[in-house]
Amino acid sequence: MTTSATDNTLAYYAKNAEAFAASTSDVDLSSLRQRFAALIPPGGRVLDLGCGSGRDSRAFLDMGFRVTATRSDELRSCSRQ
Repeated sequence: MTTSATDNTLAYYAKNAEAFAASTSDVDLSSLRQRFAALIPPGGRVLDLGCGSGRDSRAFLDMGFRVTATRSDELRSCSRQ
């Protein structure tokens, strides 16, 4: 992805983050998370890039995984390095 495409994508998420979080906070993703979690060793690591509200990060922490989460504004600074 080019820098301008990356910037455009990150700008879109920054602009719409609050509305997206509100519209997806009650979505039940537990079956999808369970399928994913089954592939990770107990106590394994999960990298949540673009973690948004942290809903999924919290769920994986509650399942006993070690989670590293980053928001899109943090990704923006990494993409420029």
